[in-house]
Amino acid sequence: MGGKLKNRFICFLCGIIFNSVIVAETNMKWMGGYRFGENSSVEIELERDRLYIGSGGGVLVVDVTDPVYMYIISERIQTPGIIRRIKKISNYLYISLGEGGFEIWNVLWSPSLMSRNIAPYGVWDIAPYLSYIVAVSESGYVYTYYVSSVSEPILS
Repeated sequence: MGGKLKNRFICFLCGIIFNSVIVAETNMKWMGGYRFGENSSVEIELERDRLYIGSGGGVLVVDVTDPVYMYIISERIQTPGIIRRIKKISNYLYISLGEGGFEIWNVLWSPSLMSRNIAPYGVWDIAPYLSYIVAVSESGYVYTYYVSSVSEPILS
């Protein structure tokens, strides 16, 4: 992205993340908040110009090809818990849900749920690495899941 385009994109992110009015020397203006709840996590997919915004119990998928004229691609990702963190690896979105555990979504085309996993003490942060997922609870417990298949992660 070019310098001016990148600056507009960053201004957009700041406005979305903090639900504040965007004040910048651009032609952008605040268009309203996302209805799922408080924004918690953002993941950017530069290859396809997509932005994933965790908000309450859902994820807003936004096309940011042109940061001046962004548009919503999907609101299909809705979870049973409050989203704490989002990580995008390959075609998958890993979402930690606090007491709701974590979910894995395939976001290659239309988002589809691959698995929903409950951890004994909740999952507040998540880090996919190679064939594993490291999940951390609010109380400090660390879980390691072996992911031979995204549809059936195994607590190891």
